[in-house]
Amino acid sequence: MLFRSLKEVRRVFAIAEDKYKPQVYFGSATWFRATEKGLRGVDNPTDDWSKWVTGGVEVHEISGDHGSILKEPDVAELAESLRSCLNLAEQERSQDELEEQIS
Repeated sequence: MLFRSLKEVRRVFAIAEDKYKPQVYFGSATWFRATEKGLRGVDNPTDDWSKWVTGGVEVHEISGDHGSILKEPDVAELAESLRSCLNLAEQERSQDELEEQIS
C-alpha cells in the first residue's frame, strides 16, 4: 500500500516539475550549500542561480555533504550561519525603518 502511495507522490512531483516555469526574482538570495561536491558536478559558486536572481546570490558553504549538513555536528554550523544571516537582515530592516521615520 505504501509503495503505491509513494509512486503516486513521485508521479505528482514529476507532473509539477514538468509544468513549473521559473521566473526571475527581483531581489537578492542567500544560499547554503555543502562543501563536499559529490553530486554537484561542475563547481560554479552560484550554480547558475545568478541568472534567476537579479540582486545577487550570497553563498554560504557548510562543512559536510548534502545529507550531513542537516545532522549533528554539521547542522550546528548551518544553524549558526543561518542565525547570522537572519540577524543581519533584521538589523538592515530596522535601519531602513529608522531612516523612513527620519525622512
